Amino acid sequence: MAAPLTLLLIVAVTIRAVLFRSSLAELIPERVEVVSPLNAWKRVVEGLALLDLGVSPYAGDVFHETPLIIYFFHFVIDYAEIVFMMADALTAVALYLAVKDYNKTVFRKQKYALEAERYPLDCLELIRTPKEMYYIPLKVAMFYLLNPFTILSCVAKSTCGLNNAVIALFILCTVKGSSLMSAIFLALATYQSIYPLTLFAPALLYLLQRLYIPVNWQRSSFWLFTTQYTFMYLGSLCVMVCLSFFLLSSWDFLSSVYGFILSVPDLTPNIGLFWYFFAEMFEHFRLFFICVFQINVFFYTIPLSIKLNLEKYISGVGCVVGLLRLVPRPLAPLDLRWQRQLQLLLRHHTALQCGTDLAGVGLLLCVPAARAPPDPWLVPEEERRQRGHSGSQVDVKLSHACRQGWDKDDRPIPDCQ
Repeated sequence: MAAPLTLLLIVAVTIRAVLFRSSLAELIPERVEVVSPLNAWKRVVEGLALLDLGVSPYAGDVFHETPLIIYFFHFVIDYAEIVFMMADALTAVALYLAVKDYNKTVFRKQKYALEAERYPLDCLELIRTPKEMYYIPLKVAMFYLLNPFTILSCVAKSTCGLNNAVIALFILCTVKGSSLMSAIFLALATYQSIYPLTLFAPALLYLLQRLYIPVNWQRSSFWLFTTQYTFMYLGSLCVMVCLSFFLLSSWDFLSSVYGFILSVPDLTPNIGLFWYFFAEMFEHFRLFFICVFQINVFFYTIPLSIKLNLEKYISGVGCVVGLLRLVPRPLAPLDLRWQRQLQLLLRHHTALQCGTDLAGVGLLLCVPAARAPPDPWLVPEEERRQRGHSGSQVDVKLSHACRQGWDKDDRPIPDCQ
């Protein structure tokens, strides 16, 4: 499978390189269908400009990425295109390896169950064949790399690509059973955005099952491993936060990054409905509904972690990631793909579905109309620039006339001091 994966990577990188060199490279980052206030590349560039001037990038209300991200791009700004292409390639390879290892575990479990005759005869159609499982990792990588949403977000230099690379590495380390690396990458994902915290419970349960530690409140081994994993996770997170403080000598990034994510003060139009909901809401109810929206994300973690077993771990992680991306924050197309690609692992259940894939059909129908909601709220950049220029000239003329006691038509202004 190394040759098909290598060919897939070459094709994916070629497509992105061609788009980076085309005229679309300047148009795509301007589209609200592709970027959001949290991941727009323009905001990263503005933060870098403030940092170069010796001003804190969080002094204004534009930059909302973490300090490690801005210092990372401070050294690789000239190679940003290569960085984003490598991030997509790294994500695809990590998912490929994770799904490949997952298939080995499932096939081994399935083989033992067949030998013990634990499967009833009417369930044999759900058994996956080696040939079917052989191509699933490549399909997952192909779905990620050739997904139009992935390509558009990469060309727009959306920082979601870096976040997804970290989450993919976290999934790989967890499936491989490396508790230390799993905790480190989960802490890094949480550091970038608060919501990957919801992946803590499923990762802990999977590692417990992999080490054959029963989930029993009365067993000391359960509490020992849980304490170790929690300590590694919180310790890594504290190191990253303290490192950010030493880089900036300030705690301003906490309110600018995490406070911005939780309170959502920027209602810039995008293809999601979060901004529209709060733009039309009375300020009196804003705090209540923000709490409802944010708490709603974490409610899904407990039932999914309890209900999904080892076999459905990766697809369950895809569902959790999809939920935490769709519900709480401004939406970008890169956020729509996780729950779709990891559901390829359950394709053998397709024959038992009562209907078609409603989520996929709905996505195909809604994407062409995604521009409609924010369109009436947006003013083209050229028109906005012309309005700002003419408006400033009028303001200067009126201010000068007011100081002289006359309006712009040379009539006396009685109330003007």
